[in-house]
Amino acid sequence: MTMMTSQTTQTMHKSIDLGFSKQTSFSSVLRISLVRDLRIMMRYKANLIGGFLQIGVFMFIFSIFATAATFRGMDLTSSEIYTFYLSGMTLIFFGDAVLYSTVNTVNQELYNGTLEYVYSSPSSRYAYFLGGVVASFIKNLIFYIQMFIGLVLYQDISVVNLTSILLITLVFLIVLAPMGVMIAMGAIMWKQVAQITAMVNIVMQFMSGIFLPVSTLPTVAQYIAYLVPFTFALDLVRYYSFGGNWDLLMPKEYEFAFLLLHGVIYFFATRYLLGRVERYAKKQGLHLL
Repeated sequence: MTMMTSQTTQTMHKSIDLGFSKQTSFSSVLRISLVRDLRIMMRYKANLIGGFLQIGVFMFIFSIFATAATFRGMDLTSSEIYTFYLSGMTLIFFGDAVLYSTVNTVNQELYNGTLEYVYSSPSSRYAYFLGGVVASFIKNLIFYIQMFIGLVLYQDISVVNLTSILLITLVFLIVLAPMGVMIAMGAIMWKQVAQITAMVNIVMQFMSGIFLPVSTLPTVAQYIAYLVPFTFALDLVRYYSFGGNWDLLMPKEYEFAFLLLHGVIYFFATRYLLGRVERYAKKQGLHLL
């Protein structure tokens, strides 16, 4: 009897150890968080309709700007100015998806009281946050179909150039995703960072030339623009939006290289900060979360 009890206890301990020590893979966490966010997105139809209407309003406003705006030292037609703004909106929407999705994920977990579970489970927190980024990208890609139609109608862009724009946007998402995770770390530490996120986003947008070409900015602002990943992605998107008839800040090979370099820097910085936040949370206790 004693021997049977001992064997049963050992078996239970073994199963418990296996159950609690098994770590969920990176891809599984990414897939689960992606599916969850997509289901939430499809659940609220009014929000989806609002997204399409928002894009339509922006396109209408830019069509008005196109007939009134002029840029110093640049002779552009109204359709070219319209394309200038539409290409800028490409990165605004996808950039917002990256920077705000991770913060929204953290705020939602804080509101639901489930962030402690995320940080106490043996799974990749990095993959968990990236799942929200990918879901936001897919949602905004659906909205962006209207802009693609606008670009085709106004500039008669070839399939090759459209594919290049999508590729650049995808690379831009990969580059900016670590920055979104970095901001999420701030949300864990300080809870409310919406204003900081908005400020960082606005500064990057203005400095990168979304509303005005970088060449028309003051000299100091132009140097700062080179430190912003938006700048090179936007310059390349406009280059292909205009069918190659756009003066790049530097050769496109260099711009691709600088864009990827930003991604490498942000990735390692985020991995470092993620480790610091986790160690700080363990030291202070889960009440920090």
